[in-house]
Amino acid sequence: MRPTNYMYYRIQSLSVRKSRKDPPEQILNIARDVGAPAWLSHKMRALTNFVSHDRRTDPRSSMHANYYALARSPYHGGRTIHAHTICTLVHSISSTKNQKSSTMSTTTADQNLQIKCEEVVKKMQALNINFLALDFDLTIISFHTGGRPWGGTIEEMSSFVRPMFRHLIPLAHQAGIQIAVVTFSPQVKTISQVLEHLFPHFASSIPIRGHDRSWAVEGCLHGKQPHMASAIEEIYSNVPDVEITRNSTLLVDDDDNNIDVALNEGVRAIWLDPNHADDFFDDVRQLM
Repeated sequence: MRPTNYMYYRIQSLSVRKSRKDPPEQILNIARDVGAPAWLSHKMRALTNFVSHDRRTDPRSSMHANYYALARSPYHGGRTIHAHTICTLVHSISSTKNQKSSTMSTTTADQNLQIKCEEVVKKMQALNINFLALDFDLTIISFHTGGRPWGGTIEEMSSFVRPMFRHLIPLAHQAGIQIAVVTFSPQVKTISQVLEHLFPHFASSIPIRGHDRSWAVEGCLHGKQPHMASAIEEIYSNVPDVEITRNSTLLVDDDDNNIDVALNEGVRAIWLDPNHADDFFDDVRQLM
C-alpha cells in the first residue's frame, strides 16, 4: 500500500471514532509515521488546533477561515469533518508530487532542447552560415495568423512561439549570426512586439520584412528572396563589417515553394514541417 493510501486509511479509521478523547496529536503521529512532508504536517497542526479550540478561534483569521464552515459541523465539534479534511490534504501529496514531476520533466526537456539548439549553432558556424532568415507563421509560431490583425495580447501571441526558437534565436545572436524575420504577413508591428517581449536585449537588431509595403528591392521577386535581400541591406547599415552571401544564408520556412526558390537561387534552406517541427534538428545535421 502506498504511503498516501496508508495514511488515508489510518486517518479514516481515526475519523470514525466519535470520542472527543482522540487527541489531535494522533493525526500528526500518523503523518510522521508515513513520512508526510513538513508542509502537510504544519497544515494538520493548524487544523487540529483549530478544531480543538474552534469556539475560541476567530474564524476570520487567514489560517483558519477556509476550514471554519467544516469545523462548525455538528459532528462532535467538527472532529469527524476535520479528519476528512485532513484526508483531502493527504491526497494533495500526490498532486504536489505530480506537479513536481511535471516541472522536472519540463526542465529536462528544456535542457535537452537547449543542447540541440547549441548543436544547430555549432553546425551553422562550421558551415560559415552567418545569416539566419526565419519565416513567422507556422514557423516561429505554431499557427497561421492568416494575415489578419491579431486580436489578443502580445503575451498571448508570444506563448505560441515554438520553444525551439526561444532557444535558437538567442544562441544564434550570441554566436554573432545575423537574424531576420521574413514573412508574407502584414503584421510587422505585432511581430516586432513579440520579439521585443521575448528578446528585449537584442530584438531591435532583428530586421522584419513583411507584406507591409515599407520596403522594396530590385531583382528576384519570388519566394522570400526579396525579403532576405532587403533585410541584408538593413544589416549592412548596422553591421558594416559583416559579409553575407547566398552560401552563408540559411532560410527556415514552412512553405515548400519558398524553399524551392531559395535552393534554386543557391541559398541553403530547410523546410520546417509544422506538424513535426523537431525534424528540423535532423535536417540541420544533414546540411552540407
